[in-house]
Amino acid sequence: MKHPMRSICLLGASLLLALAGFVVTPVALAAPTPFAQTGVVPLGPNQVLRLTVNLGGGNDTISVTFITAVYSGTVNGGIWKTTNISQTTSGPVAVLPSEAASIDIAPTNGIAVRGLVFCSNPNVKVTGEIINAATGEVQSIIGVLVGL
Repeated sequence: MKHPMRSICLLGASLLLALAGFVVTPVALAAPTPFAQTGVVPLGPNQVLRLTVNLGGGNDTISVTFITAVYSGTVNGGIWKTTNISQTTSGPVAVLPSEAASIDIAPTNGIAVRGLVFCSNPNVKVTGEIINAATGEVQSIIGVLVGL
């Protein structure tokens, strides 16, 4: 009778040792992915690209991060080739249900800009406008790629 009990004990001990050999590794959170982006937008003199974010209703407070980029470029044979010359990331901004957050992106030392919006809430509304920086006049509304 002692023999089956010894086998069960050895089996249990070896199972515990096998499980103890597994090391729990921390799982890194995935880098946030952009929720919306404008693509590269060429701007004229005194123009800025304004990105505005709001929830459009509801009761949730959202956290929004903006990334802005400025590009220089050249045209060769009808092909416009750009180079990213600067990029800036804002800190997270808390936006209440009755609020909106916006950022103006100016092509300082460049000719084109790009804006990205990071937000975990899929119901956020993002609009893009080209603004005359001198007068504040909306000169154009641009399409923003949402839900990337």
